[in-house]
Amino acid sequence: MRFIPHAVHGILDYLVGLLLLVSPWLFGYAHDQPVPTDMAMIFGGGLMLYTALTNFEVGIVRLLPFPVHMVLDVLLGAALVASPILFSTGGTAAVVFVLFGIFELLMTALTRGAASPGHPQFPSWT
Repeated sequence: MRFIPHAVHGILDYLVGLLLLVSPWLFGYAHDQPVPTDMAMIFGGGLMLYTALTNFEVGIVRLLPFPVHMVLDVLLGAALVASPILFSTGGTAAVVFVLFGIFELLMTALTRGAASPGHPQFPSWT
């Protein structure tokens, strides 16, 4: 059952991206785990960037179709969940990344699909 509207999905993506950006300081692994700190900045910044570039209610530039955004969400969520194995992340950072990844995958699975026929699309800057 998919019940999360696109706008809510986008707002949650911005919040998750922001939380990933500040997670090294929020959860206290910034000083003792420099590589996961950089990864959090890349994952969080990337999430906020492609959300801003998505063609939906909360997109700013609206270049990416929403289905592409959803694929990127799945890839991001999978990378976060697999980060302890793929990137040898450990400790607090591993727990934070896995939890954010699970949340991102669940949110993607529960978000409504593409707009139905006859639903107006948002204007694009292209």
